[in-house]
Amino acid sequence: MKVLLIAALVQVAPGGAGLLSPSPPLDSEPEVLDLASRLMEAQLPLTAGDILSRYLSSRRDPAPPHPPLVLLAAEAYARAGAWPDVLRMLRGQPWLDRVEMGRGLLQLGRAHAGADSLKAALAAYRRYLEAASSEAWEPTPEVSAIFRVGYASVLSRFGRHDDAAAQYEAAAEVLPEVSGWSRLSALQELALAGDAEGASRIAAALGQDRVVPRRPRCRRDPGWAGPGPTTGEADLGGSRS
Repeated sequence: MKVLLIAALVQVAPGGAGLLSPSPPLDSEPEVLDLASRLMEAQLPLTAGDILSRYLSSRRDPAPPHPPLVLLAAEAYARAGAWPDVLRMLRGQPWLDRVEMGRGLLQLGRAHAGADSLKAALAAYRRYLEAASSEAWEPTPEVSAIFRVGYASVLSRFGRHDDAAAQYEAAAEVLPEVSGWSRLSALQELALAGDAEGASRIAAALGQDRVVPRRPRCRRDPGWAGPGPTTGEADLGGSRS
């Protein structure tokens, strides 16, 4: 099977500059994965997601596509803030709580939140939490922080400010790179909850924090994509959401 790509094959020069040249037709899953990985490294997640999506939709194999490939496409779209595309890739998939320690559920929750479907977002985050507990998952600090920040943002929008503050505080503990921003978010939630004592405690911790309390990653991503560069399609207007 050949997929004619209108997109570009990214070749990263030694100095780090991205050079674009027309891509040849791709015959196999490894070729598609290699190209998508290059595009992700070049901060072009929306293009990577589109390439993976085209490949998946053009498959002639009657067997379902490999879940990691679908998940990679969804995560590429999530990095670009293209929430409708994330939902298109993940909604109804039967393996979300069984593959890659539930990262599909995590992205599903973020996508529903990004689309303002708060009840669906809360349900997805709860499914992730239940699966993580029953399966004794040990996610990386970054994945754990992404979950907690996303879950906190949804809880806050339901008016559950105490619970949201607890999630923000937990994110600060597991990932020091976002501790300042997470604690500031917790402080805001406790203030909304009317918890003066808790807010004072967080304010004291912020006074000792050496990490600048600024929002991580892409400002258009309500669920946060994790620490790292802020350049790329999402910040350059590439999001379709």
